[in-house]
Amino acid sequence: MGSFDGAETCELVGLYLLSQLQHLDIKVGLYRDDGLAVTNKSPQQTEKIKKKMCAIFRDNGLNITIQANQKIVDFLDVNFNLNTGLHKPYKKPNDSITYIHKESNHPPSIIKNLPQGIEKRLTNYSSNGKIFEDAAIPYNEALKKNGHVMALKYAEKKTNTTTKNENKRKETANEETKEKTKTTNRRKRRITWFNPPYSKNVSSNIGKKFFDLLNSCFPPNHKLHKIINTNTFKLSYSCTPNIKQIISSHNKGIINESTILSPPRKMS
Repeated sequence: MGSFDGAETCELVGLYLLSQLQHLDIKVGLYRDDGLAVTNKSPQQTEKIKKKMCAIFRDNGLNITIQANQKIVDFLDVNFNLNTGLHKPYKKPNDSITYIHKESNHPPSIIKNLPQGIEKRLTNYSSNGKIFEDAAIPYNEALKKNGHVMALKYAEKKTNTTTKNENKRKETANEETKEKTKTTNRRKRRITWFNPPYSKNVSSNIGKKFFDLLNSCFPPNHKLHKIINTNTFKLSYSCTPNIKQIISSHNKGIINESTILSPPRKMS
């Protein structure tokens, strides 16, 4: 791990291991190097399944730690309780919630959508409104501390009937789209993204200037116009790294280097 494609490699290995666990009669899922499984077997049978899973991982040159016969589990950001059938958001006791300030130097779309994103995540992680309200208290305080005025509210989840009707509408729309695709037989357009770093200190309209350059440098009579034009290029602002993290990483590298180079002192 730690390489540029470490996450992708981890997912591929995880999928391969999942394929080898299918015969164990359990429902199991993986996220990177964390896994969660559920079964209705007896405690003794569950222990046998645990040993088989450990053997499969060892056969692949891997070690695994498994806690079996757990009724309450904290998995990633969610707490699952098989005794009550409820789930709720989870965070480590000593974790401090930190968000960007409303007046920080970030693209407006990111600042605007931050509370909605937190609200949606907590709603999905909560079985009901009461659990959501209890879990949302520290998140509301963190948002208020950073200048966000929106209070997080629980969004009622859709019923099974509504979901089924929506799925039918989506299936019908997908079938219509497929039919149109067959008749038109259009190729998917290739899009190239330009991601300039965002800064409030820049008053120029970077997007307009960029597309004006495309039009002036690659007019319709240019041989590359079919590839480089305003329809094949899109713009989206990116965020630069946090300056505190940059300085901290730089200082850490210098300290580690000096520690390695300096000889150990002798005790007098």
